[in-house]
Amino acid sequence: MTNERPIVTGRRRAWSLGVLLALTIVPVALSAIIVSASGAAMGKPVVTTDVTGCRDSVVDGVTGRVVSKGNVDGAAAALVELARAPAMRRVWGEAARAMVAERFTLESAVQRYIDLLSDEIRQGQASA
Repeated sequence: MTNERPIVTGRRRAWSLGVLLALTIVPVALSAIIVSASGAAMGKPVVTTDVTGCRDSVVDGVTGRVVSKGNVDGAAAALVELARAPAMRRVWGEAARAMVAERFTLESAVQRYIDLLSDEIRQGQASA
């Protein structure tokens, strides 16, 4: 490969590739988490940053790419990788949709709250 340096011009360009770009440098940036989960639900592989919340919604190499916070070159490389591999985009997008369908249902959210509250009650009883 020659000295290629991809130019990322914005979310429309990434979306036209069939990839969702959800980058943030702030841990638990709710908008980025919502964007990445929404993109995954639509069957799009997601490129996101390795910060709390965002990294939890993407499995690197399975449903998209997770790049280190502030790594613009890494994000660009991930987009180029996905742009050049339509079959991988499709497989990762399908895996992303399946992950969202499994993890982000009403039933799973309720169960996580029940588990959390149960743990808190047990810890309170143990310390009493």
